[in-house]
Amino acid sequence: MPVEEACELIADQIGADRAAAEPEAVREIVELCDGLPLALYIAASQLKQPLERSEPIAAYAARLSEEHRRLDELTVGNHLDVRASFSLSYQALSRPARRLFRLLGWVQVPQFSRELVKAVDGTADAPKAFTELCNAYLAEGAGSGRARFHDLLAVFARERAEKEESVQERDAALDRVITWCADRAAVLGSQVVPVGRRVPGTTSDADALAALDADRDVLLTVIGRAALEGRGSQPLLITSRLAPFFEVRGLWTDWLQAAELSVGCADRTGDPHAMADARLQRSWPLRLMRRTREATQDAVAALDLLHDDPAGTLRGEVLSHLGTLYRESHDYDKAEDALNQAIEIFQAAGDRHSEGLALRTLGHAQARRRVDLVAARTTLERAIALLRETGDRVGEGWSRNNLCRVFADTWRHDEAVAENQSAMAIFDELGFPQGRASALNHMARIHLQYGRSAEAMTCADQALEIFSGLGDKYGRGWALLHLASARQDAGLARDARAEFAGMSDPEEDGQGWALVTLARLTADPDLAEEALGHFRVIGSLQGQGAALAVQGDIERAAGRTSAAGRLYDSALPPLDRANDHHQAALVWIGQASLARQTGDNALADELQRRAKAQLEALGAPENDTGKE
Repeated sequence: MPVEEACELIADQIGADRAAAEPEAVREIVELCDGLPLALYIAASQLKQPLERSEPIAAYAARLSEEHRRLDELTVGNHLDVRASFSLSYQALSRPARRLFRLLGWVQVPQFSRELVKAVDGTADAPKAFTELCNAYLAEGAGSGRARFHDLLAVFARERAEKEESVQERDAALDRVITWCADRAAVLGSQVVPVGRRVPGTTSDADALAALDADRDVLLTVIGRAALEGRGSQPLLITSRLAPFFEVRGLWTDWLQAAELSVGCADRTGDPHAMADARLQRSWPLRLMRRTREATQDAVAALDLLHDDPAGTLRGEVLSHLGTLYRESHDYDKAEDALNQAIEIFQAAGDRHSEGLALRTLGHAQARRRVDLVAARTTLERAIALLRETGDRVGEGWSRNNLCRVFADTWRHDEAVAENQSAMAIFDELGFPQGRASALNHMARIHLQYGRSAEAMTCADQALEIFSGLGDKYGRGWALLHLASARQDAGLARDARAEFAGMSDPEEDGQGWALVTLARLTADPDLAEEALGHFRVIGSLQGQGAALAVQGDIERAAGRTSAAGRLYDSALPPLDRANDHHQAALVWIGQASLARQTGDNALADELQRRAKAQLEALGAPENDTGKE
């Protein structure tokens, strides 16, 4: 029955006033009975018994919530009994169908396909027995040829399994299901990433993703059962094989839940290699959820566990991942050291795919450091070549996204747009929302660089919608910041700052640029000073130069020429060291304005000429609308 009708049925039986006094308890009873009319009628009858009438409805709901006694509670006298009703249908089944019913109840999967049924049963009788269960209404259709148990029937099936199946038979059924899930995760997961290297006739990416979407709840349930039943390495095995699916679909919470179970199982084995692998697996979703500090702790712990295996590929994977975490924490020295160690391990092992991934992150770190953007470009182009060769489309997409940033920072518009479009095409092909949103944010930034506010707003709005759906505060923060710059809206800049501050690990880089934008829009020098503090913490020379330049602009507009001059002079050295020639040219324009205010027209002309030549060489407009 629909929930509201079921609630009305109970209210009609026990009295509207009594039901209205505890609506949540009534709804809980309806949910525990899963809308089954017989169970609802019995529950209402129980609530009318003398003892239950003197108790709150919530007390009966609490007893009903205990699964092992639920069917005991759903009986009234000798004439109304849910268990007895089920038993009649159950006893009418053939022996193979009764066995299948019991084993499906024991493995406790939320739904079952024909393939899963074969794994649970393990005999040639499975297809016929499955059809018999469905025809007897002991299993109900769940769409696409799948079926499920009504909640109360699932409880009854588990009861029968505990009473009629031996421990050995129950364990064997669970082992068959775990093996089936591990094999399915391996086959389908390998078709998600990498892609582009398919044997003719195999399932396409879209089909593999659709199949994993359909099996998602089953796979997560089986990981949980394997962990609960102490099946050692199996939870980690299935979780690691599903990692590409979790990543492409953005299922961070599911990934973390499965990884937490894997860590618990690995710790119980006492195997350092398994413990390191499980911690690495947990570090991934933590990182993607922007819980960088926790992710780094897991990665460092994994590295410590592998001290006896200095050249092992798992150690290389941990170092590569740790390099990413250090890069995201703006600790570029540690990032480059970890990544170079990882690259050496992968080259020695001939693992070109992992080498490509490490190079991708190294190039990103070099780009963010800005000391040598030519080296960053070379590193990323090498990464793209390796990742294309090894068929990792997701890795190639992220590398092109990073290369787009390098081209944008060097004002090479056409190359930046071309890389952005290539990245976007890959992410769209894979149905990878986070990648698409990141590419949209990069495109918004490029439009802002060239003063195209309307186009920037379109891209940032789309990115904001996707990141909001994913619950990604970091991505939302940057989308809001691009919108703030495009609309010249201080309120949006404040929203961006709040997003960065609200992350589990506050994002100093994002907060710094939000403060720079807010200071520019509100002409508040204190905000620029606060931004300067953020950038000093993370060692961002570009950020420090930008914050000082904005302070100089504010002081100049207020007529405080001496202070403005000192700030402009202080801004140029960090900008020069960060190779930010665009912002340096804007500082020269500010200094030219100061020179005119003090009557030194010759100096003003020289500074203006120098700035114009620099901007023309870059192909940049004479504004700073979109400067991060």
